[in-house]
Amino acid sequence: MKSWISGMLMALVLSAPLTVGQQVSTNTDIQTVSTVGLGFRQIGEAFGDFVFRIRAALTFDGDAKLDLLKARNDEMKTRQRVWLEIKNNLTEQLKSDNMTAEEKRQVIKYLIAEHEAIIREHLRLTADMWNVQLKARADKHNEIERSARIEAEYAERSSLSSGLNISGEVELNIGVNGDLTAGQAKALAQERLGFHATDIRTETRNGATFYVVSGSENSTAGNYTLKKGFEMWVRTNTGTIESLDLNARLDSRSEVSV
Repeated sequence: MKSWISGMLMALVLSAPLTVGQQVSTNTDIQTVSTVGLGFRQIGEAFGDFVFRIRAALTFDGDAKLDLLKARNDEMKTRQRVWLEIKNNLTEQLKSDNMTAEEKRQVIKYLIAEHEAIIREHLRLTADMWNVQLKARADKHNEIERSARIEAEYAERSSLSSGLNISGEVELNIGVNGDLTAGQAKALAQERLGFHATDIRTETRNGATFYVVSGSENSTAGNYTLKKGFEMWVRTNTGTIESLDLNARLDSRSEVSV
């Protein structure tokens, strides 16, 4: 009985459109969006994220997986565009007296959550492209490796790494009492973006002070190792993650061990 139910749920997930979150976002009038509307949007986006991760995990052919990742990258750009419109519409309202303090708090909560969700999905998407490249190199599928490398490099330069670019326009706070500490900044990397931080430094950019938290991880396939690097920029006064910089290098294992 349990296996039958699990099979039915999996079939429903696989038959769901990848653009569930996008449909929820684009079918609502941005000018009249409410906190309830924002909540429903995020439910749709979260389900779309779940559907994509299941499909990606069950897609093993390199060409098919790369096509799936390309489509996902386009979907994420549309999702970011819609949320940027929402954010721009709400920014002036946040600065006015037309919203109660609780409404403002809820709006900021939703904006931060979607800001971080876009960066997090961008990280997963790019990492998946890197992994396709790694497996293709190990299996000597040169054309797939080349395509995966091109797509991964394109994704790395995407504006998705900056989420909604919200922290410079509206003062946002995630509940930090006073300035963020270095320890809290490193914990955010693991808790919010899922990578282990090994180094931290302080930088100033556009008049704001940031902790720059960096980390790396390796994946191997055959005789090759993929070295992935991450660099998260987080505002010291608000705790808002502004951007995530990504890089990767593919080496033979003999080169790595030297």
